[in-house]
Amino acid sequence: MSVINMQDRPTSVELLEAAADFVDSELVPAVQGARQFQARVVANVMRVVAREIKLEDPLVRSEVKALAHLLGHEKPHLHSLNRESPLPRNRHSYSQLQKGDLTNA
Repeated sequence: MSVINMQDRPTSVELLEAAADFVDSELVPAVQGARQFQARVVANVMRVVAREIKLEDPLVRSEVKALAHLLGHEKPHLHSLNRESPLPRNRHSYSQLQKGDLTNA
């Protein structure tokens, strides 16, 4: 689990969860009909996005770790995952794997 500094608070997940709670507790009871339904949808969308954010980091870490292991590279520093997407490395490595060349991947 990563360490969160006080300057990193509230996190994006915490903000989304707080906003969803506000919509559910304040807006949903204050409106009726279609607007109430739309408010519930908004709250649910915020919770879905918060869940995806929570899951994304471990999934990206797992992908990068597996790719690095497969290609014989040193495991990358986790803090670099926040600055650089592994997608370009994956495309390059996939291209090299298709050619059967693991030495330059």
